[in-house]
This record gives sequence, structure tokens and C-alpha cells, in this order.
Amino acid sequence: MHLAVKKFLVSVALLVLAVQVSSPVCVDMPPNTEVVLGKPIKLTCISCMKREEVNAKTQVNWFYVTPDKERILIFKFDGLPQEPDTRWKGRLAWNGTKDLQDLSIRIISTTLNDSGTYLCNVYRQFKFDNYEPVFTLSKEITVQVKKQVSRDITSMYSEMTMYAVLIFLTLWLLVEMIYCYRKVSKADERVQSNVTDYLAIPTKHRSNKAVPGSH
Repeated sequence: MHLAVKKFLVSVALLVLAVQVSSPVCVDMPPNTEVVLGKPIKLTCISCMKREEVNAKTQVNWFYVTPDKERILIFKFDGLPQEPDTRWKGRLAWNGTKDLQDLSIRIISTTLNDSGTYLCNVYRQFKFDNYEPVFTLSKEITVQVKKQVSRDITSMYSEMTMYAVLIFLTLWLLVEMIYCYRKVSKADERVQSNVTDYLAIPTKHRSNKAVPGSH
């Protein structure tokens, strides 16, 4: 009896673990705010939900906020993606996930006029047995479209340090090669000098001397 209970508890524990492992993981990441002219950029909007909240009606509206604080609706998702007739039409694409926790969109080809503030408005109506609570979320993203990528100071410093190390190692290797070359040259000169001195000895005296380096 006790063995059967233990097996049942182990099975339940494994089932719970499998459900936890297989459940989707939602991570709210900081959005990209800088893009090179003509390149795509993802406007990130994450709205995580608990597993018991997955059954919900979700709607998201994307706005462009002008310097005068006017909101221009540029994209809408309410079961299906919709693009109003704006200057962004044809250049936007839905980049969200099936579980609607990632509600991002993507600007396919950026222009300089795309710089500015974008607003993501999320509306959720959850469906539980006894009540239907409503959840709203707003996220702002400030995008800068540049003609070329601005260099980060840290990356520039790292790159300069790398080049300095490479130059130092190259010079050190060059000095070592010159030192070794001179050392070998001096050794050759000494051997050549010894051979010359040996050859200069009269023949009758050579038998009493060994050729240098012949031991």
C-alpha cells in the first residue's frame, strides 16, 4: 500500500514538473531605441500573463506620439493585425507571439521621419468563472533613426585597447626576432672565425689541434 502511494506521489511530482518546464517563459526585455536608416527595428511591447490568465481577450493599439502630444494610430491588433492609412502603412509587420504575451511590431524599412515616440496600449479582458477583470498597460518607446551607427564609448575603448595590445605584441615579436637573429649571427661569426684561425695554422701543426666543434 505504501509503495503504491509513493509511486502515485512521484507521478504527480513529475507531472507538475513537466507542466512547469513546458509552460512558456515570458521575459520583459528593454526595447531597441536606435536604428540605422533603412534598417528594420522591433518596437518591443511585452505583457506577461500567468498560466491561469491565458484565457483572455487581448487588444493592442500602437500610436505614434507627435511633438505636440497628438496620438496617431499606426497599428492595431484585435485578433487580426490592422494597419490604418498612415505614412507607416506597408512598412509595419506584426511581430507578436501566439500566446499574445509579446505584442511587438516591426518597422521594416525605417526613414528619418520615423524618429520619435511610440506608444503601445494593451487592453486585456480576462475570462474567469465568476468575473471578467480588465487589465491595461501602456509602454513608450523613443526611437532614433540615424544615418550611421553611433559608436559606444565602451566599445571604442575596448577596440582601442585591443589594437594597442596587438601593436605592442607585434613590436615585441619584432624585437625578439632581431635579438635572435643577432645572436645567431654572432655565433656564426665566432664559428667562422675559429675555422679561419684553424685553417691558418700550418699543416704540420694541425694534427695536434682538433677542428673546433668536432668533439
